[in-house]
Amino acid sequence: VTQMPSSVVARKTGKRSIGKAKKVKNVGLKRTKGVEKKSHAASKPVGRSASYKRSGAWAVKTKNGGKFPVHKKTVKAEAKVVVPRFYASEDIPVPFTRRNVAKPAKLRASITAGTVLILLAGRFRGKRVVFLKQLASGLLLVTGPFKVNGVPLRRVNQAFTIATTTKVPVTGVNTEKIDDAYFAKPKTKITKNADGFFKEAGAKDELSAERKADQKAVDTALLATIKKTEFLKPYLNARFSLSKGDAPHAMKF
Repeated sequence: VTQMPSSVVARKTGKRSIGKAKKVKNVGLKRTKGVEKKSHAASKPVGRSASYKRSGAWAVKTKNGGKFPVHKKTVKAEAKVVVPRFYASEDIPVPFTRRNVAKPAKLRASITAGTVLILLAGRFRGKRVVFLKQLASGLLLVTGPFKVNGVPLRRVNQAFTIATTTKVPVTGVNTEKIDDAYFAKPKTKITKNADGFFKEAGAKDELSAERKADQKAVDTALLATIKKTEFLKPYLNARFSLSKGDAPHAMKF
C-alpha cells in the first residue's frame, strides 16, 4: 500500500502544512522601518435622519406618546394693587436697587508689609513711600516717612503704584487704630453770598493733635530701622522720574 505525502493529506483535511504555517508566521513578524503610520480616514458627513437617530430624541418622543414632554409653567399670583386716594403733584424718584456688592481689591503678590512703593498719581507722584498695611476698603496705607520726604500717613490705590524690591522692616510700627474711618473728614455746610454764585472762603482745615502724634509715632519707629541701612534715607528722599529714552517696562525696580 502506497502512502500519500503529508502535504497532500494536510490539503485534503483543510489544514496548512507545517512549512507554510511557519512562513506565514514569519511574514507577520516583519517590520517596515521608516514607514509612517497612516491616519484614519475622515468620517463621512451624516445626514439629518442619521443624526436624529443618533441623538436619541426619537426614544423620548416614543416614551411620551409621539410628542416631546412640555413642563407646565407655574402661574404666579398677581400682586394686589392698592390705588391711593390722592396722587402726588410731582413724580417721586424711586431709588435704583443695586445688587452688586463692593469687594476690596486683592493685594498684589509683589506688595508686602515694608515694601517701598513709587507713587504714580496724586499730589505726591514720583515720591517713594513705605507700605504699612491694606485697609478694609482695599486701599493701601503708606507713609514717607513725613520727616524724610514730606509724605504723611495717607491712603493710595495700588493701581497707581510701582512696587520695588527694596523693603523696610516695619515690626515696631503700630497701625492698629488707623482705618478708613480715621481719614474721614467732617461735613461742612457751604455758605453762599448774597448773589448766590460764589461760596465764601471758609477756615482752612488743620490737622488735629491726635493725627500729629500718630504721624510722629510712626516716623520714630520707621526712622530707627531706616538709619541702620546705608543710603536708604537718601533713596527714600529722592524723587523718581524718567528721562528721554527710558523704558519703564524694561526696568527692574
